[in-house]
Amino acid sequence: MKEAEHDNQVFDGIDYSRQTIGGEEYYDCTFRNCNLSEANLSNSDFNDCFFENCNLSLVKLTNTGLKTVSFRNCKLIGIDFNSCNSFLLSVKFSKCQLDYAGFYQMKLKETSFEECSLVEANFSESDLSNASFRESDLTNAVFDFTDLTNADFRSAHHYSIDPERNKLNQARFSHFGLAGLLGKYNLRIE
Repeated sequence: MKEAEHDNQVFDGIDYSRQTIGGEEYYDCTFRNCNLSEANLSNSDFNDCFFENCNLSLVKLTNTGLKTVSFRNCKLIGIDFNSCNSFLLSVKFSKCQLDYAGFYQMKLKETSFEECSLVEANFSESDLSNASFRESDLTNAVFDFTDLTNADFRSAHHYSIDPERNKLNQARFSHFGLAGLLGKYNLRIE
């Protein structure tokens, strides 16, 4: 049993940085303008929650449930998402900074990364089938043995994906992004 349960609450402008607030349940809650940097949210459950303009950099999410959770205009630098509870995991990111985030071996089917910065994010061995990376910056993001079946990279930029080491069946790319698929061949595309 969780320590506390929160239903349909709005948390606005609260500073939780470096605090331990794990072991709690949140249903239909909204977090706005909150600072959760370096907070420990381990063993908590977030169900149908929304985070807007929050700083969650380096937050600890060990065994944390993220079930239909949306993040908009949030700073999520260096988060190890693969430590989350994978049961019913469903997240959506819009205009977020996810640099150095870890998504190793995660099931992220149909996940939306819209206008996000994913610099050096690690997607190795993850299932990103039907994911969307609309207008996202994937500079030095790692895709290694990643399932990108039907993923949408048409407006993404700065990615480098090795077609021989990833599953790309029906993935969508624009002709402007072909260099990101051919980089290892040292070609000059003009």
